Amino acid sequence: MNKQEYIEYCLGNNQRLVERDRHNDPKDGDLLPGLAKMALGELAVPENVRQKLHNVPVYRYSRRFLQEILYGTVRDKRRTKSCSFWSLEDPFIKGLLAKDTLYQQDSPAYMLPLVCSKLAFESGGESKAFIDRALELGVTEDALIIQMLRYSSPFEIIEMNPETRSVEYSPSGFAEFILPKLKPSSSLLGLKKSRGRGQFIHDLVKSQMHLPSKFAIFKFLLRHDPEVIGNEHEQYLMNRRRDGEVIPLPHICAYALDKDAERFEAAVAKIAEASQARVNMSYPIYELLDQSFPGKYSAGIDKVGEEELNSFVNQTSTYPYFTRANSKEIVVSYSKLLLDRDFDKGLTRIRKFVNESAFISTSYVRFIFEELKPHALPLLMTAMEKDAKLVDMHRRGYFKSILSKLKEFDLGAEQFDQLLELAVERAGKPLRRTLATFLAQYPEYSTGKARELCAGKKVDQRITGALILSHSQEEAVLDELQNLVELERNDETRNVMLESVQDRKFSQDYDVKAVMEMIDFADKRKKLNRWAEKWIEEESLPAPVWKHSGEALSQKEIRFLFYRSKQAKGLNSDIEARQLIRHLDKDKSEKFALAVLQGFQDSNASSKFKYYLTITGLIGGDKLLPKLNTTFRKGIADKRFKMCEYIVGAIAMVGSNKALRVVEMLSRKYANKRAKIGLAAREALDAAAVELNISRDQLGDRIIPNFGFENLYKEFEAGGEPYRAFVSKEFKLNYFNQDNKLRKSIPKDTDKELVKELKEIDKEIKAVVKTQKGRLETALIEGRRWTTEEWQEYFLNNPIMLIYVQKLLWGLYKDGQLLEVFLCDDDIELYNVTDDEVDLDAGEQIGIVHPIEMNEALLKQWKEKVYENDMEFEFPILERAMFRRDPEEMQSSITKRLWGQEIPKGADYVAGFLEKRGWQKQSADGGRLEFYRNLQGSKHRAYANIEGPAAFYQGGAVEATVWEIAFLGENWSDKPKIENIPAVFYSEVIADINALINA
Repeated sequence: MNKQEYIEYCLGNNQRLVERDRHNDPKDGDLLPGLAKMALGELAVPENVRQKLHNVPVYRYSRRFLQEILYGTVRDKRRTKSCSFWSLEDPFIKGLLAKDTLYQQDSPAYMLPLVCSKLAFESGGESKAFIDRALELGVTEDALIIQMLRYSSPFEIIEMNPETRSVEYSPSGFAEFILPKLKPSSSLLGLKKSRGRGQFIHDLVKSQMHLPSKFAIFKFLLRHDPEVIGNEHEQYLMNRRRDGEVIPLPHICAYALDKDAERFEAAVAKIAEASQARVNMSYPIYELLDQSFPGKYSAGIDKVGEEELNSFVNQTSTYPYFTRANSKEIVVSYSKLLLDRDFDKGLTRIRKFVNESAFISTSYVRFIFEELKPHALPLLMTAMEKDAKLVDMHRRGYFKSILSKLKEFDLGAEQFDQLLELAVERAGKPLRRTLATFLAQYPEYSTGKARELCAGKKVDQRITGALILSHSQEEAVLDELQNLVELERNDETRNVMLESVQDRKFSQDYDVKAVMEMIDFADKRKKLNRWAEKWIEEESLPAPVWKHSGEALSQKEIRFLFYRSKQAKGLNSDIEARQLIRHLDKDKSEKFALAVLQGFQDSNASSKFKYYLTITGLIGGDKLLPKLNTTFRKGIADKRFKMCEYIVGAIAMVGSNKALRVVEMLSRKYANKRAKIGLAAREALDAAAVELNISRDQLGDRIIPNFGFENLYKEFEAGGEPYRAFVSKEFKLNYFNQDNKLRKSIPKDTDKELVKELKEIDKEIKAVVKTQKGRLETALIEGRRWTTEEWQEYFLNNPIMLIYVQKLLWGLYKDGQLLEVFLCDDDIELYNVTDDEVDLDAGEQIGIVHPIEMNEALLKQWKEKVYENDMEFEFPILERAMFRRDPEEMQSSITKRLWGQEIPKGADYVAGFLEKRGWQKQSADGGRLEFYRNLQGSKHRAYANIEGPAAFYQGGAVEATVWEIAFLGENWSDKPKIENIPAVFYSEVIADINALINA
């Protein structure tokens, strides 16, 4: 992007902001085009423009535009060169520099010293000449210095060496050329420079206590002018708030003690004592002193540490805070210190802390296990007794953490009974399930105890017993649960039992007689005595109809449908309701489904009544699809996005291929914009796959229609002449007559109903094709495989997918190894690179081949063949960028092969680019954006650490830099080695980020 293009780009951005901001003065927008002409040299810089820009509140976007163009940058792959659009001789720059408003804080020209100072980072003669010229034109030394000292490291250039992947430091032009030129005659911020360079900087730091460059200045002075610091060095080691509170700077204190502990001891100790009011500030300073002077500062560190331990006693906060210092909780650091001093005394104090504290954290649980393993069991059992409402924000994670540690010990009957009592008497639902899963691993204790609990009078007893027995695989136990199912009145307990025996109980679909018996059992349990639906009037509700008899369901049968549907989890139908729904006539139950949908809308789309949508979708069928689509679109128009999420689920529950195609389209359409709707659509597809008892990938294949074609054609007659409709390579319906003459339009005299059907097919082909390219490229990246039978059914026998077969390159695999690479020709023959026919055998698999899977010789052969035959694939295959895993990084979970490389198009460009390639974004601390890409099949994901992008637009001028790329499992703690990451996924992840860098 050249200077003119960049200025026009910034102008357009700010003009749009002016139009969008209703509080903005319209004169601001009038000023912008004039500023652009001045910057391009078409107009001089008049006096009145500077005065207007000085009025900040009114002309905010004009000032923003000016700032953007002054910071204009040109970047190459390795380095950013700032201000390359401008020189100090530019009329526009000189026009701004020459005026009195130069150093007024609100003046646009105030930015110029800072812009100029960026070039002062460049070392060498060119930088020196620039600085000299800046001074000649009126940029004063004071202005340059104060701006440079606002950088985090003004004295050094910090660069990443792309070859060694290490950080390198070199002196900045500021350090080499500006500081030696300081003259003692002038002053800055009222500080005289007559006492020399070092003393001047030292005095400046004292007057500017919160300079971000304080650490760099301290290191510079300590290296080059240590005497100037003298004994007044506390200001380097801390900040001070306006109210006088001392804020220690641990990283600078650590550096000072490491360089000269004796010299800086008193100052660091004084800071530690002054900051005792805040444990997280004083503790790390005492810790540093203790490391430098073992035992000397024990009293101070004990005072702070004991204060932190005691703060957990009688804690009543529902959101307890675990104070951290140096990324570790202070209670952990201090407890470790006590053990190192005197193990027995430390253990006694830790036992007292665990017994008395209202809660402890997962980090402390880990500390107990790792540091006190021979003594850990009673401490861990005590930790299990802590109040679940207090333990921490990850409550289930807390107990799971302890239980994972308890597995390492031989638990006896005493510990088992303690955990069982906790499950029955004090645990909430999530913890009870977690404990039941754990206790079931000890069948010598659990089976007998659980049977006793199932016969108990209290609901909590029976639920706990059922949860434990549900993990059993013994036939006798499952028989016992199956007998208890019809007797249990508590629905939660009964549902646990049902889930345990559903494979046995419902191994075959119920006939009508079995369904009626199931309803009678529910009636005997007094579950159907009253109508419990708040938003539907029972008397006016149209009844659904039995398929076998054509009769309407009775009141009791309808109540059973709602009663059991309410027990379902998520979108899926309930185990027992499903048996009833299978016997309903959907064509004659449309009015019932519509009434239930209306009930959900009347509830204001309450999540409590989501089961209404499940009933609606499962019973309404395709006839209700137009109504659901209309409701969804109206919800989008009315901005009722939560309701739209639920409606997507109802569409999925219709279960037909047409309905599921709608859901898949929504999952892609809203993948990034209104991402929660996209997520709801993906979850709905998962639920539909569960309902149909197939995988999500199989669902995607299954919903592609074949329109009733036979052998890839639809035969019909028009005007007494036979025709065959087929899908062309352009994904449109074409027609052959009996002489194989091609027609691209529907033949004349075709029956009107058939014309309507053919037009509908053409329309649906367009809808299907919109999603297939992305789906198939995802299949390539994720390494999806089809059995030869599946591939022939889903691809070769489908009129749409056959076109894709002929536009892609395929691999034949066995046991994960590539056997053959082949194409499919117009005659549906499969042939390899030497034009030999390829036979498909049972036991083999087929997938879209990735070039990284081929050796160099085979890849070269295929590239030559594709070139010679002028072939075009549906999306890039052979020319895809390839990045093989580096042997040196195989044992790591991160790669640094793109470390430190800058993204030329800046931070605002990153999100849009990566989202188009299937990456997802999420907001992190401070409004910054994080990017990750999932590999669905193996539950791997890649996380790209890119510095710069934010959740808000930054004006197009913020830089972006790539650092490490990490590979993760299902959670952040799961860090698989790169050798276990699929080669194709690794290559595609690196290729995406490399393409971003080179975009």
